[in-house]
Amino acid sequence: MILLLTAVLLWIFPLLNPHYLIRSASAEQLYHTPAIDRFASQLPTPDYSDYSSATTPGYHTVLAIPTKLGASNPALRIIASIYSFFIVALLAIPLARTHRALAIPMILPLLASNYFIFSGAWLLPDNSGWLGVLIIFLLALKQNPTLKSHILAGLTLLILIYFRQVHIWAAAPIWLAAWIGSTEQTPHAPTVRSFFPNLPNRFSRSVIALHRTLPAFLLLAYFVKLWGGLVTPTFKDEHHGPNPATPAFILLQIAVLSIFFLPILLPQLKQLLKDAKPTLLISTTLGTILAIVPHSAYNEDAGRYSGWWNAVKKFPDFMDRSPVYIAGAIVGSIMLVTWGSLLNLRDRWIFAGTLLAFTLAQTANLESWQRYHEPMLLFMLMLIFARSNKIQLTPKRAALGSVAASIMLAVITASLLKNQVSRDITDPRVLRLDQRLDNPTPEVPQNQRTTPDSSRTTP
Repeated sequence: MILLLTAVLLWIFPLLNPHYLIRSASAEQLYHTPAIDRFASQLPTPDYSDYSSATTPGYHTVLAIPTKLGASNPALRIIASIYSFFIVALLAIPLARTHRALAIPMILPLLASNYFIFSGAWLLPDNSGWLGVLIIFLLALKQNPTLKSHILAGLTLLILIYFRQVHIWAAAPIWLAAWIGSTEQTPHAPTVRSFFPNLPNRFSRSVIALHRTLPAFLLLAYFVKLWGGLVTPTFKDEHHGPNPATPAFILLQIAVLSIFFLPILLPQLKQLLKDAKPTLLISTTLGTILAIVPHSAYNEDAGRYSGWWNAVKKFPDFMDRSPVYIAGAIVGSIMLVTWGSLLNLRDRWIFAGTLLAFTLAQTANLESWQRYHEPMLLFMLMLIFARSNKIQLTPKRAALGSVAASIMLAVITASLLKNQVSRDITDPRVLRLDQRLDNPTPEVPQNQRTTPDSSRTTP
């Protein structure tokens, strides 16, 4: 049922807008289809030195093979949607195992999110990367990992970096899971006080984990050397950060999602006020600092736009700081601790470490875009549903909250279909790239050169 609904959503959206393009479809046309076509023409040895995408080339190389064999654009979209189907399946299985039929409403927020559906409906590499992230996260959460799961985690990270270099942060949950150990190695998952005993065994496990993630770092180093930076030369002037507003913006998104689950969270928060006041105080203080210190008014040049930034823009700001953003981040810091308290101790550490590594990686990017954050937050939400014993006591509340959240996200997704972009749109950077690659300037002998740049094409 869930996979059928996914198929309907992924395969019908491209048919709703045949004459004009929404943002995702325009990105397909401007960047990703040209990269796929160029690699298809170069197979079996595609040139990775520069192409019309800022991501590593795995997604485009895989799709270049059916393109070479004559697959049409609609056929490529269907082939590429397999990444999204796997994501849904990997989330639906643990949800169904715990909640049976209630798994269907619990997964609806993901299917209603434009950041997931649009990336799966059109040729965008986002969901291929999210699939790798989810697999690594699930492996880190295994209570008793085996040698095979450790090897699979390292291999998945290597493939992930071939598809989306920004997700190198996903090495962190692999390391953290190794440090904590399995249930047998650490019968009671460590609290802060017990996080460092038995150091020899912890170091030994961590060194092995580092070794398994080394190939992914070597692959990333290869691309950095090839490109002269973390992105292809065509996009070398983009995505450079940091953006200090991102951590609190992620907290704000957590606050927004939490609104729909207050019947679960408020009783838990009441208990935390009795049992864990210091933890709440620390989290609230950090959230307040993260919210107040950076500039947070809507600003496209500073990477603060799209998603909930559009809501921030509708309210007044003071000294380039948004009260709405600040309030949302503070509430999000409280909700974050409340969500974490629903998990067992080992899961709590894995979730916290993963979210920290993810946030740091996103902060390094100037573009604080919700499309880079929301899928990960939805993954975490659904895995909390699947793994929390406390949620199992009130599953209908989680299901009803999920339905309400999905309605909000679906309204946003539907509204974006109105944001049309002409099919005639072009990107000068890609045009210059095509000109340079298709009509390379011949090498002129040194003794025939007149001026240093007299025979060069536009870069």
